Amino acid sequence: MRIAPTQRSTVSAPTTVRRTEATSTSAAPDSFAVQADSGADVSSEYAEQIDAAFEENLGRAPTADEVRKYTELAGLVPPEQVNDAFKWVICSSPEWQARTVFREELGREPTADELQRAVAWGNDLVAQGKSTGELRAAFLYTTRMGPEWQARTVYQQTLGRDPTPEELKAAAEWGEDLVADGKTTGEVRAAFLYTLKQTPEYQALRTPDRIREEVAQWAVAQADDPNVGYGQYGSRFGTVTDAAGHRYFDCSGLVYAAYQQAGIELGGNWTGAMWSNHESWSDEVPKDPAQMMPGDLILMDGHVIMYAGNGQCVGAQSGKPEFDRQVRADIDVWSYLNRGDSIVLRPRV
Repeated sequence: MRIAPTQRSTVSAPTTVRRTEATSTSAAPDSFAVQADSGADVSSEYAEQIDAAFEENLGRAPTADEVRKYTELAGLVPPEQVNDAFKWVICSSPEWQARTVFREELGREPTADELQRAVAWGNDLVAQGKSTGELRAAFLYTTRMGPEWQARTVYQQTLGRDPTPEELKAAAEWGEDLVADGKTTGEVRAAFLYTLKQTPEYQALRTPDRIREEVAQWAVAQADDPNVGYGQYGSRFGTVTDAAGHRYFDCSGLVYAAYQQAGIELGGNWTGAMWSNHESWSDEVPKDPAQMMPGDLILMDGHVIMYAGNGQCVGAQSGKPEFDRQVRADIDVWSYLNRGDSIVLRPRV
């Protein structure tokens, strides 16, 4: 997990207290939970329940201070709600949130150092009044900005598989070097993507259907970008950024640019040209989502959109009031298939 520079300082590890009946605290990372003198003891009538809650949810024994706090908590709720109260508080904690974000986003446990830094940062956020949801969002954001997450997702999207441990280690180390050189998350991802696309494995996957699917993914990514809106004339291919950082597409500009970035030229860059010579660069397919594939185009008189799969389309739509909704995904395919002037085209690749 990448932590903001101001959060990188380490904190002293809490001390885990061994009770006389405990046998091991090996589930906890050594530098995060350090066993105290074996003679130390904490008395609590809820000790067994507290131990079980920590072991189940955090994989470690509680510290002496945690035992005291959870004992106080137990005195504030009815006996039948004690276990639920313990679990709720633990699952709201920075440690639990950090652990689960690592498992869900990176498929692994955090290292002792990663966990220690995440918990220290999380405690600072809690002290600033941040909610559990805001805390988790912060962990998610920093994790997804990291080279490891970017490498995993690029492998999954480009090669359709997870990287091997060796591939992931090499990519993450390279990504860290790029970040140290001042590269942005987008530049790191682009470097991963470019490298994978040069591999024989990727080239073997470059079937026509796969290429069209990637084209559709690219178009959806433009629609999901809040800095992309509807526009015509010179900026309509998304290649011009204005002073506010906005890019623009019109309907034909979006589908044309989507295929062009994959090295494929359509029959024209406006709907009239596409219509007049569509037989030279595409095949007409049935107006049936069950037979349509991502990357197919629905061409009409004066308008064109792209099929993205699962009954949804993506297109540049004029007349939308909010800037970030002018180019949008999740357009219902039937609203266009039902038009009498529409045809469905599958570009040849």
